[in-house]
Amino acid sequence: MHLFAVSVHSNQLVTQGCHKTLLEHLNRQIHFKQLPQTWIPPIPDVLSVFCNYGCEVSRLLPDSTADSTEDYSSHIVHEEQNGMIPRGGNSICRNLHLVLSIIGQCLHSRPRYSSKQLTDLLIILCHVAMDKSHNSEVLPHEFQVCLKGILKSYSFNYWESHCNELCHTLFKITGHHHNRQYLAQLLPEDKRGAYLQRRLAYLYLQDMFDVGRDTDIKDYKIKCLHVYLTKLQNLVPTDVYKLSSAISYLDIAVGNSAIKVAEKEDLQYLCDQLKKISGDVKDSVQMLDRSWVKDMMVRVCSKWTLYLLTVGSKQ
Repeated sequence: MHLFAVSVHSNQLVTQGCHKTLLEHLNRQIHFKQLPQTWIPPIPDVLSVFCNYGCEVSRLLPDSTADSTEDYSSHIVHEEQNGMIPRGGNSICRNLHLVLSIIGQCLHSRPRYSSKQLTDLLIILCHVAMDKSHNSEVLPHEFQVCLKGILKSYSFNYWESHCNELCHTLFKITGHHHNRQYLAQLLPEDKRGAYLQRRLAYLYLQDMFDVGRDTDIKDYKIKCLHVYLTKLQNLVPTDVYKLSSAISYLDIAVGNSAIKVAEKEDLQYLCDQLKKISGDVKDSVQMLDRSWVKDMMVRVCSKWTLYLLTVGSKQ
């Protein structure tokens, strides 16, 4: 009931009070370690919150979880039944912030979710993060904290055997390239998040250009991106809009972590070729998008150049 009140109540004193009560309860469990696993809201309760914001259960979970979707649906609680009418638009953003704060804190403790429940929650939060109807795009940090907690909660053995499957699951969430870019950038920058982030962007490039699908993502390396340079070149005179998304995917696929010495030459080649492509993009006062995309490529190349300066030479 406390989580429901936090999610939709219009009185800030009530929501802040419930939020404080839940966190104090959780912190006591963490500190005294009386239980092997700490409290976390059941998946149906989390779904209830987002369904009361206007989401549909069938859209929050992938097709592969159809059985569990039906099971979850039977436990959804609509807040009208409790006398609290959900509000729409900007007004729920503050409530959503508190809900994500609670979920994030729970996930970074000792959550009692199974691996499947963690994956379900991962999919749910990714869908909600892309839903602009309740201004969730202004809460990227809160979503990242939750996603990081989910990835951290997978056991080592489960992660090692299912990380690539998780990547393909994330790939299926959305087909629009702007949403895909946002989703990839939303993943945390820790080791597990970066692993998914780079390979997810690589899958997006495969899908955008229908090239490289025969390459297993577990074998992904920067060299795999070279095949898309010609495709980028072909987009310069035809589709600047699509080109901008492709460059973003390319940037995400390289990643923000340290580059291995063995991949230095591959990144150098990628950087040099992207510089040449940027030179083919002509500035025009009548098409400012071209100038924006060119600036985007210059900034990406500058970032890669800095990365290259931090990498030693092959021995």
